[in-house]
Amino acid sequence: LAEFDRHQGWAADGQLSGAEWLMWRTGMARATAYEKLRIAHELARRPTIREAFADGRLSYSAVRAIARIEGPDPDVDAALVEVARAGSVADVERAVRFYQLHADQERPPRDAWHHRGLRIRPGVDGTSTLEVTLTDLEIQEVNTVLQAFIDLKAEDESARADSSPE
Repeated sequence: LAEFDRHQGWAADGQLSGAEWLMWRTGMARATAYEKLRIAHELARRPTIREAFADGRLSYSAVRAIARIEGPDPDVDAALVEVARAGSVADVERAVRFYQLHADQERPPRDAWHHRGLRIRPGVDGTSTLEVTLTDLEIQEVNTVLQAFIDLKAEDESARADSSPE
C-alpha cells in the first residue's frame, strides 16, 4: 500500500490521493483510510516492525499503537516488539505512552519560528482549507487584516444591494 501510494497508483483510477482511492475501492471511512496509509508508510520505514508483523509476532492493533511513535531508534522498535510478544496490546499502548512522555522530556523547547508555515488543502467542491502556523503576535496581525477584508467585502455587498433597482 505504501509503495502504491508513493508511486501514485491511485491516479490511474482518477482518484486524488491514496486515501480517496481506498475510500472508493473499499468503502472505508476517511479516517480509516488515512490511518491505513499512515501505518503502511510506517511499516515501509521500520523494518523491525514490518518483519514482526509479517511473521505474525505483532497484531495489527499492536502495529497501530507502535506506529504512533515518530522516528524511534530501531532498538525502541525491537523492545516494543518484545513487549507485544510477552504481553497484550494494552501493555504495548502503555509502553508507547511512557516512551512518548519520556521522549518529550528529552526534547528541547520548541522554537516557534521553526514551526511557522502555511498549508493549503484543496477540496473537491471548489473550496480549500487554509492552515497557518504563526506566532501569537503574527496571528493577531493576520486576524486584523482578515477582519478588515471581511468588513470591506460586507460594505461592498451592502452598497451593491442599496444601489440595485427594486
